[in-house]
Amino acid sequence: MGIRKKQPGLTRRASKEIRQLAKVATAHGWSVETLGSGHIRFTKAGRKPLVTGPTSTDWRTVKNLRAALEREQDE
Repeated sequence: MGIRKKQPGLTRRASKEIRQLAKVATAHGWSVETLGSGHIRFTKAGRKPLVTGPTSTDWRTVKNLRAALEREQDE
């Protein structure tokens, strides 16, 4: 088993909703990367990183991530 590395952007496992949210976030200056575990991390200088799973298994996942990004954007 090799070492899992993070990679910029999203993998194919990311759901359509997560992909759309990542597109909007990058337009607002956030960086998006896929971690070795498959999770997705949103980062922006001076803000706390936000991490989510690649699939939206629950309807609240995308809603909560969108709200967190908006809260961090406003601060």
